[in-house]
Amino acid sequence: MYPPAADVTGLREMYASMQSTKGGKREVLDRILEGDWRNGITQYQLAMADMQYLADRPNSQRWTALDLVRISATEGKGKENDRSPSKRESDLPRLHVQTFLRNLQHEISPIVKAPPQHFYTTRSKTLPVTFIRLHMYDTPYGTQHSMQPRGSKSSLSAPSSSAFVAFPDGTPTIYVSHGSGAGTAGPSDGRDSKKMVIESIPKALSKPHRRYRLEPSQVSARSLPALLSLRGPGRSNAASGGWIIYAEGNVEAGPLETSRKRPILGEIPAKSSALNEMRDIDLDTKDSGRKSSRDESDERIAKRRKLVAEGRFGSSAVDSDGKGIEKCDLQIKDPFSGPSAASSPARNMDAGDARTEAQEPWTPNIRLTFQGAHVFAGIRKLAEMGLIDGQKMPGWMTGEAGVGINLTDPVFHGSYHGKQAHEDDLDEVIARAKAIGCEKFMVTGSSLEESRGAVKLAQQHPGTCYATVGVHPCSSKEFETYPSGPSALLAELKTLATEASRAGHAVAFGEIGLDYDRLSLAPKDIQLKYFEQQLDLAVELHLPLFLHSRAASEDFERLVAVRIGSLPKRGLVHSFTGTVEEMRRIVALGLDIGVNGCSLKTEENLEVVRHIPLDRLQIETDGPWCEIRPSHASSKYLADAPPLPKSVKKEKFERGLMVKGRNESVAILRVAHVIAKVKEISIEEVAEAAWNNSVRMFGLGVETQ
Repeated sequence: MYPPAADVTGLREMYASMQSTKGGKREVLDRILEGDWRNGITQYQLAMADMQYLADRPNSQRWTALDLVRISATEGKGKENDRSPSKRESDLPRLHVQTFLRNLQHEISPIVKAPPQHFYTTRSKTLPVTFIRLHMYDTPYGTQHSMQPRGSKSSLSAPSSSAFVAFPDGTPTIYVSHGSGAGTAGPSDGRDSKKMVIESIPKALSKPHRRYRLEPSQVSARSLPALLSLRGPGRSNAASGGWIIYAEGNVEAGPLETSRKRPILGEIPAKSSALNEMRDIDLDTKDSGRKSSRDESDERIAKRRKLVAEGRFGSSAVDSDGKGIEKCDLQIKDPFSGPSAASSPARNMDAGDARTEAQEPWTPNIRLTFQGAHVFAGIRKLAEMGLIDGQKMPGWMTGEAGVGINLTDPVFHGSYHGKQAHEDDLDEVIARAKAIGCEKFMVTGSSLEESRGAVKLAQQHPGTCYATVGVHPCSSKEFETYPSGPSALLAELKTLATEASRAGHAVAFGEIGLDYDRLSLAPKDIQLKYFEQQLDLAVELHLPLFLHSRAASEDFERLVAVRIGSLPKRGLVHSFTGTVEEMRRIVALGLDIGVNGCSLKTEENLEVVRHIPLDRLQIETDGPWCEIRPSHASSKYLADAPPLPKSVKKEKFERGLMVKGRNESVAILRVAHVIAKVKEISIEEVAEAAWNNSVRMFGLGVETQ
């Protein structure tokens, strides 16, 4: 008579509708007494209500961050364990929920005398967090409850307790709640069970030869977003605008930890190569007293930093980009020194210590956190000042957006940061690539305007350049801000793609997808909404997909899987940087994998490339970004690679020469060379397979039998 509601939202809507009808109160009572509560309430319903309560009242629980640390084989043998952030992040375990819960039950059962357990997992709709609700209700035997005399007025239910554990994406930290959920907390049994469950978590995540433990931290808050900004993934939460002042590995926390001891504006990290170079100059010039030599060296170092920043950021992240800062937080981490302490620094110290302290003013540790798209311009400025190592900072700090080849980018027309540095040399860029056998160019559209530019370029170079049409996930806010509304923008994309594909100029719909690494540029809900709508448009147009996926494999695969059957030519997931397991799932969907320099940075990346089937491989450059750098794991395979044409700085531009820091299509040969070395096959096999796969999917004006 009363079928159960599918979720809490549906139940609320049903009861709200009853209130507006005649006799609604009686119907509500009947529904409760004869329907929802007739046979009691299930653990699943309790868990669902708990999670909805948590979503509606995000400050109802107090959370503590616990650091997940891998136990080193050398621990306890007099050797110090490597606790650097990069090492901790590389040691992150893979969280497969079903396997984790099965292991957790296995660990808990023998400890707490096999009490009934209920585990409920869900994914936050607004935060990059996976929640697990742990409900423990102990056996009534052998507890204080069982010792109470018969007929006592105490509760007849066994003591129980609920705890929430939050797993933020891509960070070696978990959050544990302090409060209880819908269940009633027992005297001591519930607390003991909860403690045992928490102690079992690292064991459930461990594997042979890869064991973990939890270490307490002093970070605790009622606000999950606040915890995410302190001990979160950084790249995938709303505080992704924060950054750290890197000091060549002298870092104490995650990739967005923003504290640095004694920050002084303009100071160069003590261990940086630039400062070492300056120290060498000091030694050389101290005796000679040549002040001009020091000045010249300073200018040379500053110029080099600007060139490095230019190579990493290209024409993006400039002061005049018109983008803003949404939020800026400043925290002073150390207590202020009182007047007495300031006037008498030598109190309770010996004379030597007093002299040292008197010479060194009080400088507190501070934490600066910024949020907003203009943050990248600030990071660029820090790289130019030498406060961040521009060569070693990770790619996400530059705001790089992956594309096949960005021939519409102003740098290929000689314009850098709005200033014309040299004449247009796009034709030479294309000619250099053709000289090494690269005959076709897919120019990617990442917005409506860029898509139009890509189509125009294809019209100017018929038979050579081909366009894609679509809006990149990081640009998906464009739908919300388009003057005529989202529907009008979709209509414009449809018209452009239809006309260009009929004329043979557009060959794919993209770059579309999901990017949870850069939610500061476009929130998750907006990305999901317009990815779905663009997927449906691609199905309607019968165009293959040109896809982008970063830290969003679950949602990405779910949305693509239900539509892939309506796309005969499937599509390409370009600039792939995921795991071997993700690659295999994508290939199983019928999609190809695109590889460029960003896909070859780490040993893990190379392992993925080793397992990509040749009949699903396509290669690209993603210029002017994603070149193979000396710091990449793939660079070791370039010792015998054909050299690139000579390059010069843009200020010394010469016709026929490459520009330093600007990746070009001619470098695709190096990508193929690395792939051949990794897969232990010839470069000819790689090139032939990639060519056939690209032609099969996108056509590119090539007639096939």
